[in-house]
Amino acid sequence: MLTRQPDFVDNVLDLMTLKVLIIDDNEMDRLVYRRCLSMHETRVFSIEEASSAQEGLVLYNNEQFDCVLLDYHLGSCTGIEVLDQIVEHNPVSRPAIVMLTGFGTIDGAADAMKRGADDYIQKSTVSVESLGRAIANAVEKTALRRSISSKQQYLQIANEQLSKQNEEIKRFYHSVSHELKTPLTSLREFVSMVHEGVAGEINNDQGDLLSTALESCDQLCTHLNDLTDSVSLETGAFRLDLDRVDPAQVLDKSMRQFEPLFESADISLSCQSDAELPLMQADEARIIQVISILLANARKFTPAGGSVVLKSERAGPDGNAIRFSVADTGCGIEAKYINLVFDRLYQVSKEDEWGCRAREGLGLGLSIAKQIMLQHGGELVVQSVPGEGSEFSFTVPVSDFLARVA
Repeated sequence: MLTRQPDFVDNVLDLMTLKVLIIDDNEMDRLVYRRCLSMHETRVFSIEEASSAQEGLVLYNNEQFDCVLLDYHLGSCTGIEVLDQIVEHNPVSRPAIVMLTGFGTIDGAADAMKRGADDYIQKSTVSVESLGRAIANAVEKTALRRSISSKQQYLQIANEQLSKQNEEIKRFYHSVSHELKTPLTSLREFVSMVHEGVAGEINNDQGDLLSTALESCDQLCTHLNDLTDSVSLETGAFRLDLDRVDPAQVLDKSMRQFEPLFESADISLSCQSDAELPLMQADEARIIQVISILLANARKFTPAGGSVVLKSERAGPDGNAIRFSVADTGCGIEAKYINLVFDRLYQVSKEDEWGCRAREGLGLGLSIAKQIMLQHGGELVVQSVPGEGSEFSFTVPVSDFLARVA
């Protein structure tokens, strides 16, 4: 039996007249129920009676009741059949149902409760107190069921709206990124031509301004690519072009791309690699993209005079993977932020005691990098000490190992 909440029952149920429908083919039993309810000291009951299942269902369909007292045996029809019809007709907003029987068993009670009855009483135990308590508990249970159902419906509607909004945002990102890429590419080409003097000689000041414009174009292009990749990963449209890739070639391309940027920021960039690393099974462009994200992130949070090391080495219990890492001497990450850095759109919100602050970007880079590594069957992890630096690392399977497994 449901544990009662006295405040709820006493303050709400006692202030209302409970309308009860009695469905029982035994006239003496109906009389007993009516007398018990009329003698209740604190509650008022309005009672309707039915001597058969058919009569009871007609009354139920024509009127609103707070509770139905239902006999388990109704001649040619069982109370379980009536219960099934009531529950099937209106499973949520139906009234409370208390099953009564003179030949009750544990199995019968369990079956009735399983089918939707809110309480179960043997006729031999019926009294003013027990019947009033059973009805109060059943009505309270019904009110809670309706409340839960209402909240579930609200949450379902809210979830559908959020899903719709999420899809609209994804489509918006996708549309914006594609619509802007073409004019941005053209803009950069024209600025580059002017910068190179194709349209006529330029002075030093003009060259500096055009260099800044080119850097801004490149930055915008990076942001648009991040948006496109983020949407592709979210929608499942992201695909890898796996092949046998040379780790040394990946390091060489990454270093050549970032050496001028680190030099201009007065940050030392070096590369360390184990000799004769085997080929790995990966999408070369995407691995370079992950390393680029990590190097760009290290450059953001490493002060002038600091250092960053890009490293590759054999890893795994059987040497079946290549481990890449980017270690910096920057401001590091506090422990409370470690689990947040891979979240989409997360950025350091303000400068902390170590001097960390967001300087640029959309907060998508590390999230994209992590998803790319998951697509490769690997994982991107970070270790960091505030004030000393951070190391981001990931592993990529060795091609020969995958061939042996296959």
